[in-house]
Formats: sequence, structure tokens, C-alpha cells
Amino acid sequence: LLLLSLACMLQPPKVACTLRCNHQARVLRYPPTISSAETHRTYPEATTEHTLRAREPIAAQIWDHLQTASPKMSGHLLVEDPAPLRMLENVITTKAAASLMASAVYDSAGSRPRRDRANVPLGPEALQLQTRVAEAMGVETAFLEPLRLVRYSRLGQTFEEHVDWIVDPQDPQLELLGQRVATALVILESVPEAAGGETDFPCLGIAARPEAGTALLWPNVCADGRPLPELIHEAKPISREGVQKTALNVWVRDRPLPTDPAVLESLVLS
Repeated sequence: LLLLSLACMLQPPKVACTLRCNHQARVLRYPPTISSAETHRTYPEATTEHTLRAREPIAAQIWDHLQTASPKMSGHLLVEDPAPLRMLENVITTKAAASLMASAVYDSAGSRPRRDRANVPLGPEALQLQTRVAEAMGVETAFLEPLRLVRYSRLGQTFEEHVDWIVDPQDPQLELLGQRVATALVILESVPEAAGGETDFPCLGIAARPEAGTALLWPNVCADGRPLPELIHEAKPISREGVQKTALNVWVRDRPLPTDPAVLESLVLS
């Protein structure tokens, strides 16, 4: 592994990169544009609101799996500090990706939404993908939210800088589901170079171009359960006509989800 330095607050994050041409072509590294201190000013509740903390055992377990290479994990550890960011390859086949996209049930939306979102029914392909992500994270599939598909298909469609952990301490999901402790972003469709759509982490100084079959995995909280403002990220705007980016969000909670279908249907998933 080649260790590079990425500044984010006083202690720069360590970056690990396997020297493979196809991998390097998908990852852009640059001087961070946001400091750790700035992210904490943007999200002060990360340290002031104790109710936002995740259960420590599950958070520590996910950190251990993301930091440690194993036959079920491998891939590329892109960043180590302030949190492990890992890229996996061949997470889903082209056939399975096409099946999941065809089964998606899209939300109703306004005339020009920032992105199109959809639920994905729990069929064989969806269950296989959930199992793959759960194994990589070191949790049971019961901890995973239902798959949510996101599609960017028009010029300028984007998802501005945000974090995936629950920010509002009054959010009723916290009591029912617990904190959202980790994210797996699974790419279903590739985006050509220089066409936008990168997943960008400005505090880490790294952006990944979408390539079908790959996945980015990261924790949203520290190993002790404290939320991580440093994992702020965005989906860069689509910048070329005729280009489409489609991905699946696989979010992990700090406790098993309810099994009652009526309860699950009432969840507000972003």
C-alpha cells in the first residue's frame, strides 16, 4: 500500500492506495477543501447531542471490518483517517443490476427534482446484495434498511453536501431504528470520465467516479458511536447530456429493524 497524506484538521488522514491503473483512474485525490473543524461547526450536534450517538458495540464492529482486509472484504482502503473509506469491486453483476433497476418503484416527485428516488422490492438479487454488504460490514442483514435507488439522469442533477447519519435529535426514527451507522453506495451504471456524477468527500480530499459493479463503504459514526461530520459528501452534478448515474444506497442501523411490514412502509427513507 502506498500511503499518501490528506490534511483534515491538525492530523492529516492517511491514504492507502493499491497501484492498479483501473483503480487509480476511478479515484481523484486533491487537497481537502473543508477542514474537520469546519465540519464540526456545520454539525455541532455531533458532539452536543448525546441522543445522536450510536450503540458502541455495533459501531466498533463495523469499523473493525472496514479497516481489516479479509476474503469477504478486500478491495481498496482509500482512506484510513479520520475514518475508513473502502472501495469494493464486482459487488453486483450487470444482469443483477439491470434486474434491480427494472424492479424499482419510483417516488412521485416535482417537475425538476434534484434526483429520482425509488424503492427496490426484496427479490433474490436484492437479498443477495444485502447479504454481500452485511458480510462486508460484519452485521446481520436485519440491521440493513430496505434498498433505496437513486438516479441522476439530467444535466445538473445532484445531491448537495450532506451527511448520512441522523442529524435531528427529535427524529422519531432514532428511537425506533437507532442511528444510521454506515453506508454502502453500490453503483449500477457507469459514468464516463469528465461527465460528472462523482461521489466527493471534501474533507477527505477524495472523489470516486461511478463505475458499475463497484461500491463505496464507510462508517457514519466513530467506533465509539459519535457521529462523524468529516464524512460529509456530495454527488457531483451530471455535466453531460445523455449521461445517467444510478446507484443503490444500503444503509446500516445500530440495531435490527422492525419486521412488521406496516412499520417498515411508514419509514421516511431519504
